[in-house]
Amino acid sequence: MKQNIVTSALCLLASQYGLTLIGFVFTAYLLRELSKPDFAAIVTLDILAGLFVFSDLGLTGVLDQQAPSGFREDGDRARSFGLIKCMMYTQTVIVLIVGAVAILFSSDISLLFLKTRDYSWVIECFVPAAIGCTWFSFLRHVAQVKGNFFLVARWNFIAGVARQALTIPVYLLLGFRPYVIAIVAATFVPVAGMAYHLRGDLFNRFHCAPILATIRYGLPLYLRSFLRYGFMELDQFVVAVALSPAALASYSATSRLASQIYTITESFQAPIGIRMSSLRFAQIEEKRAFFSSASRYTVVIILPLAAVMAAASPWLMTLYGGAKYADSWPLLVMLVMANAGYALYMVYCSAVFAYQAPKDTLLLDGLVGTANYLSAPLLILAAGQYGIAWGRMLAFGVGILAGKHILKKLPGMKFDKSALRQILFPLAAGLLPVVLGQALYPVAAAVPFYLAAGASLFLLLAMQKVGPDEWRQAREVLPTRMAPLLDRAERLFRDTIPRIRGSFTGSGT
Repeated sequence: MKQNIVTSALCLLASQYGLTLIGFVFTAYLLRELSKPDFAAIVTLDILAGLFVFSDLGLTGVLDQQAPSGFREDGDRARSFGLIKCMMYTQTVIVLIVGAVAILFSSDISLLFLKTRDYSWVIECFVPAAIGCTWFSFLRHVAQVKGNFFLVARWNFIAGVARQALTIPVYLLLGFRPYVIAIVAATFVPVAGMAYHLRGDLFNRFHCAPILATIRYGLPLYLRSFLRYGFMELDQFVVAVALSPAALASYSATSRLASQIYTITESFQAPIGIRMSSLRFAQIEEKRAFFSSASRYTVVIILPLAAVMAAASPWLMTLYGGAKYADSWPLLVMLVMANAGYALYMVYCSAVFAYQAPKDTLLLDGLVGTANYLSAPLLILAAGQYGIAWGRMLAFGVGILAGKHILKKLPGMKFDKSALRQILFPLAAGLLPVVLGQALYPVAAAVPFYLAAGASLFLLLAMQKVGPDEWRQAREVLPTRMAPLLDRAERLFRDTIPRIRGSFTGSGT
């Protein structure tokens, strides 16, 4: 099962980063090509899709919590399929009703977000796209609770490719308005594809779970989705309402770049969360061991990447958005660190969700969401876009402390802090060439060399701290085909490099 977790995470990550490479190029082009108001209009799709999350009535949480155990060998498959049908029927009806209302008030929504009614036609187009995004999210959940992360990865990748392949040529040939329509069409490509692959899970002989009873059970989880909106989607909404379209464009561009940390986190947390849910009735020792491993993976993978992005932020922001967005790099630093805080928070959140009652999950997300709901409007008035970043960091800090307190109900559930101690000095040393290089010789072409030097120094120092137990664990969790590569890496860092270092210091043989 450990190997399946990591393999699934790597599969999701590979698909996401294949998309990132494609999306990076095309988004960088659009940031340079579109005016800030036009790019802000494109951002409204993200805002609408975030608002449509409230259509699930908490059923997504019930599905994630209860359905995975039903697909184990001794599980209640009828119950799991019934939950899938319950969510499918309920959410479809609600999103269609909400979508009709949004189209009716599209002119007012345009005025609220973009400070003009001229983009009401964009809102009308993007409402169906937001419905498509909601359906695609539901289908991904169905695949994930069944453990089919390869299907999720495949269609995530196809969704991203379709978004670029179908829309950018339209923009080049026909202009902005047809480009918006093409985005809507591209949204439904992965919906149709995943629905076809999952048709047996959506339409079968099993009966739908009782809708009202399921909604009542999931009410705390529905409130949770509202509160999670407070720390996941509220930022762009507040910027759109409180600031100008130009500020929304700048914030969105920076946020999209910083979201790479979020993407990596989700790629690992999706299979980790499903695994935790499947251990809901397991022995406490097994829960403790997996929680410790999950926390270690998060520290070792997320924190170094977040630190590198923050250190290279002036170069990254210029590379991504051009001169028009170059001065937003301090905001990128803050958002990257906030997303790193989210990664640490999700270790606790996944455990509370899997092992505790819905009210505990509601309490945890409630504290985080409320902290952001209260702080974001106040801080944005004081510090503009930067206030949102400060609010998110504050909210996730509150969440980490609260999650740690709630998990005291399960003795021995401790975050593995040894991983942080092991990488702290190597990470600081690895960041030094990146920071000093940009300060002393700020030439864009030289930054990749600074990054390469920093990465080499980090690996050289960090890998010296990896002992036999860590190498053994790596062999257990990584795909078997990577074993020869791990063997060579272990020999390199255990034998070859110490011997070379010893020859220079006189301590070698």
